[in-house]
Amino acid sequence: MHASARALAYVGAAAVGDGAIGGVRLMRPETAEAMRDAMELRIDATGGVEYAMSQGGLADLGTLRGPTARGDAPVVLDGFVGWYGMGGSLFAMHASSGVSLAYVPLGMGIELHPDQRSIALARAVRQALGLRPCES
Repeated sequence: MHASARALAYVGAAAVGDGAIGGVRLMRPETAEAMRDAMELRIDATGGVEYAMSQGGLADLGTLRGPTARGDAPVVLDGFVGWYGMGGSLFAMHASSGVSLAYVPLGMGIELHPDQRSIALARAVRQALGLRPCES
């Protein structure tokens, strides 16, 4: 997929709502809900990590486990669904707060899964939303 962080954040904002943002419908309400529904535990073949994945292809980022996953990622990303990408990119939505975030680095790191930059962003969003603090 090729998209800017801004474009991903707009899609996420529509997906945590009723499918529309700023009066423009990007998807049907049932599509937005389906993106986050029916989580099943799966293994990602690219990095050998395990997480719950929705029928819409979004991961429950709080369930991320495996040899290449950052140890603090599941704690920091608890309650978020979305995608992570090579080099540290992150697309995450927090449905109960209606917030979406996206981070697409210009300088790619070597990590396969959320790196320190995207984790720092997620920590800041958690704090700004008043979500329970991260233990890690």
